[in-house]
Amino acid sequence: MPLVSEVTELIRELSDIIKNTREIVKAVNDGRAYLKRNHPDARDDMEKLLGQVEHTVRGLSEVTAVLCAFQFEFTAESRYLQVSEGELARFNEHVIQQNKDIGDLRGRIRELRSDCTSIRKLRDKLASRANSNEWGAMFWLLGGRARKTASDLASKLSDFYADDAIMIGIFERTVEMAEDALIEVSDLLGAPGAAHPFNAPKAASALKGYALLFRQTNRDLARLADRMSDVRSKLKP
Repeated sequence: MPLVSEVTELIRELSDIIKNTREIVKAVNDGRAYLKRNHPDARDDMEKLLGQVEHTVRGLSEVTAVLCAFQFEFTAESRYLQVSEGELARFNEHVIQQNKDIGDLRGRIRELRSDCTSIRKLRDKLASRANSNEWGAMFWLLGGRARKTASDLASKLSDFYADDAIMIGIFERTVEMAEDALIEVSDLLGAPGAAHPFNAPKAASALKGYALLFRQTNRDLARLADRMSDVRSKLKP
């Protein structure tokens, strides 16, 4: 398993992203009525920006899901008795499929760079609707508390979602963590094409360890993405 400090740091960074994004989503949701009443023409752009943010969060959710899709339990006796060929084949197929999923997710990095560009353009377009070049002006369109905390909200949006290097860096590190975990599990299971029944319990134990570490983060990301989808639907004219 990668160094505990590496796993802990990644989970901390993902937790910070979740916390900051929740504040952005809450501000948008709380300001919906003000936006509709005072800036109805801005609702479409606000919905699109939230959609780009949601796309990124769902990507992170899908990567962490690879580490959480543990569905195998072997009894204590499995440490000493041979696991059935059927159980072994099913476990091996699961690991292979997760590796394929990781490959597909890595291909989304180009999409993330595009998301960053779209978020910056939408952020600036919304700020122009507020008739100000001041940092955080886009959140003035939501009135109330969002206007008072606009600068902080803008930093939370721009420091991750509008920054190619930071966003892609976090995504790549999450993907690499998942890849390293699956390599470890595959090595424990046996050489390529030579998975051994006696190795299954140990490999399953390693996979379960990752699942326990990332399960809450994965749930929080998935719930956050669903919450954004709900708020977006309420923003649409």
